[in-house]
Amino acid sequence: MMKTQTQGGDMMKTQTQGGDMMKTQTQGGDMMKTQTQGEDMMKTQTQGEDMMKTQAQGEDMMKAQTQGEDMMKTQAQGGEMMKTHTQGEDMMKTQTHDEDMMKTQTHDEDMMKTQAQGEDMMKTQAQGGEMMKTHTQGEDMMKTQTHDEDMMKTQTHGVDIMKTQAQGRDMMKTQIQGEDMMKTQTHDEDMMKTQTQGGDMMKTQTQGGDMMKTQTQGEDMMKTQTQGGEMMKTQTQGGDMMKTQTQGEDMMKTQTQGEDMMKTQAHGRDMMKTQTHGKDMMKTQAHGQDIMKTQAQGRDMMKTQTHGQDIMKTQAQGRDMMKTQTH
Repeated sequence: MMKTQTQGGDMMKTQTQGGDMMKTQTQGGDMMKTQTQGEDMMKTQTQGEDMMKTQAQGEDMMKAQTQGEDMMKTQAQGGEMMKTHTQGEDMMKTQTHDEDMMKTQTHDEDMMKTQAQGEDMMKTQAQGGEMMKTHTQGEDMMKTQTHDEDMMKTQTHGVDIMKTQAQGRDMMKTQIQGEDMMKTQTHDEDMMKTQTQGGDMMKTQTQGGDMMKTQTQGEDMMKTQTQGGEMMKTQTQGGDMMKTQTQGEDMMKTQTQGEDMMKTQAHGRDMMKTQTHGKDMMKTQAHGQDIMKTQAQGRDMMKTQTHGQDIMKTQAQGRDMMKTQTH
């Protein structure tokens, strides 16, 4: 009986130890959940910090865009616009990532014409269905992107927005990379230059599907895209400015042609004066010839009169001689 009691006591101790072990495991599970929640919270904080950095960078970009808008206004002032345009290189150096974009805007006239022919670009935009499929990959992302979907639909239907987005696709790739975006923007100069080269620009646009997939990577990227949309509007205004510059260039050419025409007219008037002077000189020469003819006739008449006088004198002498002979 004592052994049975001892065994019963040991069994109770074992059960007690098992209960404590279960409690320890439960506490361990709760601790793991807490750690997982803490890791998620840390990731959220990290994402928030990245978002704040992106917003700060966006503010700097907006300041640079404001400077760009002021530059555009000065360029729109007729003749002064042309002078400002030639001096624009020094002003461009003071701007941030917009420097390269502004340089390429001087070449955008041909690029805008090419974009007007951009049937292939529109086909690429029609492939946005794949982008929408990637949106379904995360419920939390979709909750934050509800208002962004309307923006994307607006971008799909906005012809002017699409034209500017075609220029900004490579820029958007760098914007979604957070802190590294600003570093990689320093390399965008060559990318923007290749966009101005027609066929190469269209090939880059066909690669937009991959860019659109990367747009699904987070809420911070979409906010950056919203800032990019405002930058795109500035680019559209720049396109209008370029058209105004083209009209100004045409006006300057017309003025130059007008000046050449005025010079030609002045030359024509001088030529007419010379012709009139030549005609007057010819009339004077003809009048002089008539005078010379009259003088020659007068000289001949004088010779005839002198000859007549000589004949008269000879006749008088003959009469006198006859009288003398008769006498």
